[in-house]
Amino acid sequence: MTVFASLVNAAPWQEWIRPLGNTLGLMAGAGFIALLGGVLTGLAVQRVGMRRSGALDAVWLANLVRSGLVMSIALPLILHAAAWEATAGKFGWLVQLSSGGNLPWVTWIHGVHGIAILGLATERGLASIPTSLQESISLQRRWRHRLSLSLTLAFPWIGVGLCLVLLLAATEMTVVNLHSVRTIADQFYLLHAASPSEASVVAVLGMPMLLASLMILVWRPIQKRSTVIDAAPWWTPRGSDLDLAVNPSRPWANGIAAGLSLFALAVCLGIPVAGLLIQAGHTVDVVEGERLTTWSWRSLVVSLSEAPATFQREYTWTFLLGTCTAVISLPIAWLLARWARWRPSAQGILDAIALILFAIPGPVVGLMVVRVFALPLPGLDVIATETIIPTCLAVGLRATVVAYGVMRASYAGISDEVIDSARMDGGVTWLIRAVEIPLLRWHLVLAAACAGMVAAGDVPAMLPVLPPGVVTVSTRLFSLLHSGARYQEASLAFWYLAALLVLFVVFRSSRKRHAEKTRLLD
Repeated sequence: MTVFASLVNAAPWQEWIRPLGNTLGLMAGAGFIALLGGVLTGLAVQRVGMRRSGALDAVWLANLVRSGLVMSIALPLILHAAAWEATAGKFGWLVQLSSGGNLPWVTWIHGVHGIAILGLATERGLASIPTSLQESISLQRRWRHRLSLSLTLAFPWIGVGLCLVLLLAATEMTVVNLHSVRTIADQFYLLHAASPSEASVVAVLGMPMLLASLMILVWRPIQKRSTVIDAAPWWTPRGSDLDLAVNPSRPWANGIAAGLSLFALAVCLGIPVAGLLIQAGHTVDVVEGERLTTWSWRSLVVSLSEAPATFQREYTWTFLLGTCTAVISLPIAWLLARWARWRPSAQGILDAIALILFAIPGPVVGLMVVRVFALPLPGLDVIATETIIPTCLAVGLRATVVAYGVMRASYAGISDEVIDSARMDGGVTWLIRAVEIPLLRWHLVLAAACAGMVAAGDVPAMLPVLPPGVVTVSTRLFSLLHSGARYQEASLAFWYLAALLVLFVVFRSSRKRHAEKTRLLD
């Protein structure tokens, strides 16, 4: 007991007590908001997406909400912070809620981002239930029994989504740093990144590694289920073949589901985007020592039209960093995903390693890259100060894991029959050229785009390794929000969001064509 008490009271550990409390509070609050809102959103979207004979076909609404949730997930958390600052911050148009050291406000930003994650995870988990089981569930008389059975079967997806939300809350430090809420990741970045101690490394890695272990345990039921259930490929339409026999139409229930879906879309994307537009149209004048704020369409047009030229360097570096990271990450992710598909015994190990790597906080990754390029080897100092290679390596860790996840799911959609027949027709080279590339061409582009978006928004890993003169949209937003330049950051964030929206629309339009070709080949 004496030894234990001395360890607890040791000075190196006492400084982590308050950050640990803030981190646990952030995780608990964000997890609660994400779980409550995400599960309700997933249930609503899944019901709205059912085609009902003789009733209103609202599949378009479900697709719209899914697209909005995907867009919300794709946006960096610092951009979410900028959008909600424009909506309900110090100069917000809707209501003023945030202030310095406001843990509930930081929790809300993480929670809204988590609603999108858990909403898609819940909807995907419900859609993975085979039609035969859904028919059995529909025979239950009480709606509570049907709901309980459905959520039980979808629990692995919900559990993984919840762990991901908690993991982001435990490792992300830009939003908490913006609002002076000291968490473990922020404490490490501010005080220990330059010269980390053993206590600081253990403190910053302990919680993420625990969450990664939980994700590995929760993910195993999904892997086991996929070997038993004839689940459809992940890119196919969800729930579109079910009819009234499985999902009886109740107008009031359908109306509630549609309302919840639209409300989730508004909270996750609509209101923040409106906040950016309104903030970008504000002008501030000082009259007799008092600050007067006005909004006009002319100010909005001028602010948005000047942003591409004003922030040209930020947009250019963001594009270059995302592209270079995708070029590096995609081959590695493709190779690992292909290995996992051809070697079923290695799937569990590769998935576990990927989750563990994803759980490493960004400041730790940036620190490791800095230490590598600080070695006394010729040329490393030039590479570190005059190229973005170290930055690509730092942000490329999570980018590679995300690209691996996309390719892993894509390879899982190729049936064993196609693989067995292809193996008999030719060797590995022919198999890749004639079968895998035609089936996975769209997914390779998608994996590269996801890797680029993750790299462009990974501010915690990016900040320690950015060379002099290099600034991206995310790091510029981080700087502008700290300096209080609310109107500049609104126009900067808007065009970044618009670029992601255009990219998403292009992928969305090509998805159906690729899915049809895949079904014909499969």
